Amino acid sequence: MKNWVDLICFQFCVHCGEYVYQGENIFCYSCFRKLLDKTHKVSGLREIKSGYLHFYLFDWEKGDNSSLVHSLIYGIKGGRAQVTFNKLASQFALYHSKYGFKNPVFVPAPSKNHEVDHAGQWAMALAKVYGTQYFDLFDRSKDLEQKQKNRAERNKLKLKIKDNLPLGWESFLYKFSEIVFVDDILTTGATAKKAYEYLKMFGKTSCITVTYRL
Repeated sequence: MKNWVDLICFQFCVHCGEYVYQGENIFCYSCFRKLLDKTHKVSGLREIKSGYLHFYLFDWEKGDNSSLVHSLIYGIKGGRAQVTFNKLASQFALYHSKYGFKNPVFVPAPSKNHEVDHAGQWAMALAKVYGTQYFDLFDRSKDLEQKQKNRAERNKLKLKIKDNLPLGWESFLYKFSEIVFVDDILTTGATAKKAYEYLKMFGKTSCITVTYRL
């Protein structure tokens, strides 16, 4: 059994199980470097038929880092990943610097418990890197969790605007040149599509995810 000092000061790398300091990263240094070393090969941009651009850091199915991406996606859902998101946001800005997001606001996918979750942490990290703000706009329908749905059910996923938004929130969003919907992963694209249908009224809209998987 680990002694109490280890339990307080350390956690485990989500990929290899090595010790890492609490709050530093969900990966050890070696695994995180391996993950980032693959970014230039699998980071990309897709134009979605619905009318928006989709930016991502990792293609889950491309290259030889799929096991690392798998560990990343499941690790960031554990609620202790803000430092990892901050590092990924810096990496994202580096690899997508040519696009040049100008005066964006980042809108996270809705959480299931009305608290900041992995999508919210990712949005906050991106907002910090780009020197702007994030805005928690959406609620999710209260039926089955998305991961329990089949592809057809996901395509019917409903989003709604939160009931408790501050007065003048529409005017706030109109101040930005681009509205960026943020999530950890894009699969069917159903959530992003529904978000786009709401957000396009405010102007230019795009989507950023950590990874995508068809």
